[in-house]
Amino acid sequence: MSGCRALVAILFLLVGFASMGFPRADPDDEKAKALARLSKQKLDSARKTYEVLWSDYREGFRISDDTLYRWSLRWLEAERQLYKQPADQIVALKEHRDRMVELEKLIQRVRQVRQATINEVSATEFYRTEADIWLMQANADNKGP
Repeated sequence: MSGCRALVAILFLLVGFASMGFPRADPDDEKAKALARLSKQKLDSARKTYEVLWSDYREGFRISDDTLYRWSLRWLEAERQLYKQPADQIVALKEHRDRMVELEKLIQRVRQVRQATINEVSATEFYRTEADIWLMQANADNKGP
């Protein structure tokens, strides 16, 4: 019987330890960490892609203005998903706007030497104007009552 009592005692100890609440990974916490890590990777990838494309364009490689615009948008969207504070949102919008201002200026210079089409000029004006509107709206929304 002593062997049986020892087994019962061990079982009680195991049940007792299990109920003590040893730290276990919270599935929601793990999911949040994974999403944050992936969101950061997404942001870094969008930024790197835009920067490489921008550098290539400035060095004379013919890249569509629309491609630069779309990668700047992806960068903006990744920042807005990752950074939830209104001030951070405004910074992200301002940085996107700054990229579109630079793109518009570059396309205008390229047009002067007849290497860009008029539709590229008007498209970059659209991109910059859109960014101006978004930034103005965000600033108005952040002012409060």
